[in-house]
Amino acid sequence: MAHVVRQLPAHIIEAQENGLHTAGRGPWYCTRILPDHLPVRRQDLLASGTTRWVVDRDWTQVADGMMVENTCLPGLADARDLGAFPACMVTRVRGLHQLHPTFIVSGWAAAPFHGLLYWADSAAVLLLAEGRSNGSDRTETAKGSPLSPAIRPLPPGFDLERDTIAPDPLCPQMRVVTAPVALAQCLRSVLSGKHGWPVVEVDGLTDRQVRAVQLIDAFAQCSTVTWNQLEDAATGLISRRQLRRLSRLVAAGAESPRETELRLMVRDLLPAGHR
Repeated sequence: MAHVVRQLPAHIIEAQENGLHTAGRGPWYCTRILPDHLPVRRQDLLASGTTRWVVDRDWTQVADGMMVENTCLPGLADARDLGAFPACMVTRVRGLHQLHPTFIVSGWAAAPFHGLLYWADSAAVLLLAEGRSNGSDRTETAKGSPLSPAIRPLPPGFDLERDTIAPDPLCPQMRVVTAPVALAQCLRSVLSGKHGWPVVEVDGLTDRQVRAVQLIDAFAQCSTVTWNQLEDAATGLISRRQLRRLSRLVAAGAESPRETELRLMVRDLLPAGHR
């Protein structure tokens, strides 16, 4: 029998050629495609001759004074959970980058640039800057000022070359923390209760632990992060004890959050020697 080679869909091939989709460890549909538009300044729109009425009707503000045409935003059929925020995380970050070009994209704001499909779009933007601290990265608090980022100082020992990359072809100067660092920061956010999402009840686990396993499973699909890289990046953020327990629950083959939930629910029902 001839070996069947699965061809990538045309839109994925095009996105990869344009640098908007980077293959992870899992199949292509487990990794996000970055949008192909940039926010523009409201004052530039008005200066170009676009009337205020048209701007107010056809454009949405995604950061302070930064606008995106409504046709670029996901419609009801493309139901992404944006929470209280006006656009997906990537679009918001691109707008903020134009306002703060030297700030480093971090945490949930960095996760979609490493391909994460879920949860980031309803989270607060976290940026790192030397000697700066402002705003809240707790989702419930950040909803009160959805256009503003949380800003935190660079952590001790942070190295720009080692700990960041430039993954966005539309913003080539924008620095984003690496995938292991982003995962560790998001994991801390979940375990501390700063960001969350609905999950099923799983015997023997808290909701935060279920979310943490879903997050690690998803990163295993959309990126090439290894467990050793996560342990290194999580030093000082998450206890080794917590990581050890999570390591016994994760499975790199889970292709969706629901699959992770189902696997966790039946984990104690499997015959001896199976997982």
